[in-house]
Amino acid sequence: MSKKDELLTKFLKIPPNKDLTFDALATLLASLGYEKLEGSGSAVKFYNGEKDSLINLHKPHPSTVLKVYLVKQIQTKGDTTMANTIEYKGYIGSIEYSSEDKVFFGKIELIDDLVTFEADSASELETNFQNAVEEYLRTCVQLGRNPQKTYKGVFNVRIDPKLHQKLHQEALKAGLSLNAFVQKVLSAKASQTAL
Repeated sequence: MSKKDELLTKFLKIPPNKDLTFDALATLLASLGYEKLEGSGSAVKFYNGEKDSLINLHKPHPSTVLKVYLVKQIQTKGDTTMANTIEYKGYIGSIEYSSEDKVFFGKIELIDDLVTFEADSASELETNFQNAVEEYLRTCVQLGRNPQKTYKGVFNVRIDPKLHQKLHQEALKAGLSLNAFVQKVLSAKASQTAL
């Protein structure tokens, strides 16, 4: 297993490891295309120009061990910082790690069909995901059916700034990110009403 795969495995573990260091995070983010930018004081920024993704955090001190909350925030960052999704031919694949099975695994998201893939390393997982998409497309042709299309699960909505603020406040009270809160509210509404 490569150094990147080892670090990715450690950072994706749930519950999070309590001995992950800032240096390990910096090494992992560098391997995922992030550039480290120094800030003022203990502030450190990591920027990935390709994804236009910024991570701004405080370097732990005096200890170099990351707090568990920070590891959880990095794990759940919505823009795939921890490589929890990959994309190929318009299909999105999830990425998870099973510590019980010692394997990376995932499935094609946002379709009703179940298409899974797995691998022993993070780098092998991307190839296996692409192979799973290709096999899915071939199988649909063999069955004479159209492959299901995936949705990215991302859309922009323009709202009044005061409503934006109120939603953010309610999300914080619920202990959720704004995205997770809006998803929960929309999901509850969609299940009540036939759209």
